[in-house]
Amino acid sequence: MAGVSGCPGCTELAAQVAAQEERIRKLEAALEESRRAGKRQAAPFSKGDPKPAPQRPGRKAGAAHGPSTFRPVPAHVDEIHDAPVPCRCPGCGGDVEEVEVATQFQTEIPQVRPLVRRFDVHVGRCRSCGRRVQGRHALQTSDALGAAANQIGPNVLALAAHLNKAGGMPYGKVVAFVVAAFEIKICVGGLARALHRLADRLEPTYQNFLLVLRKSPVVYADETSMGAAKARWLSPTRLRW
Repeated sequence: MAGVSGCPGCTELAAQVAAQEERIRKLEAALEESRRAGKRQAAPFSKGDPKPAPQRPGRKAGAAHGPSTFRPVPAHVDEIHDAPVPCRCPGCGGDVEEVEVATQFQTEIPQVRPLVRRFDVHVGRCRSCGRRVQGRHALQTSDALGAAANQIGPNVLALAAHLNKAGGMPYGKVVAFVVAAFEIKICVGGLARALHRLADRLEPTYQNFLLVLRKSPVVYADETSMGAAKARWLSPTRLRW
């Protein structure tokens, strides 16, 4: 290009070629860095070098960025505990004079003790046909006796079904939660069979829902995201069994 340096068109073309070569060099370097990053374990989570002056994390302060909220005062109080001021200052050891009594609230889950029911099932036999007949209480969830006489209550089954079906928790985690929270021992297989029996009991209701759905004038899909759906189904207003 030295021999045609006086040509304006050739000079402009040479500048364009040099710019394109520089751009190609940068793109090749970026591609090589991307290939190297794909082979590193931390590459999918890496965001590159940190910013020299990063912004402060969290919500910005001030009325312009939304109102500040706090937990409201509870509607009722079940227990009152007194926290007296110490007689001596923990710093210098001097006498302490009480000047006011402040109020603090704490909302806690009470310690849950499993409620164990015993049903005395009366068994009889028909005098006409000889058929075996046994009593059934309204709170019973099964007619099984003998080795299968130890049953799980309806509230436990409702909670387990809600966590498994609406919350998406696997059987193992549901069992671990029930054991940790309520000290009710249950195995994964027993829980699975219990929920299958519950599904059989609810089959008529499910079929009725299908009939109502098919007769509806308008049917649309629920496009709620999984996160929003879990938050809705696990809301305190729905956790009332």
